[in-house]
Amino acid sequence: MTKNPTAPLSVLVVDDHADTVATLATLVSSWRYPCRTASCGEEALSVVEEVSPDVVFLDLHMPGMNGWELARRLRNRAKPPLLVAITGADREADHQRSKEVGIHLHLVKPADPEILRRMLERFERVVSKC
Repeated sequence: MTKNPTAPLSVLVVDDHADTVATLATLVSSWRYPCRTASCGEEALSVVEEVSPDVVFLDLHMPGMNGWELARRLRNRAKPPLLVAITGADREADHQRSKEVGIHLHLVKPADPEILRRMLERFERVVSKC
């Protein structure tokens, strides 16, 4: 299925810290991207079934299902989203584990909003050409 070039990317923000979710969702929405939120991996899976987001910003250390397990499950979907970890996990082993489960980009908190905005814009251009 070809992406409608006039439709913006949709984004899901997943983090167990309410302030982080609110801040990221506000930023993403201010850039005119539709944004949904989830406070845990299980909730994120429900949202993904409903809206099938193009991009998922996810924390890695969450109670219950951690971000690596969530990423693994999302990568197995017919149309997997772009996965961006935004996390405090900065050890080499954390970065390696992110690669192993298919996370496309591993950023350490606090993530630079300008990097996030540019990444979304680039991805939007790529998707609109497909």
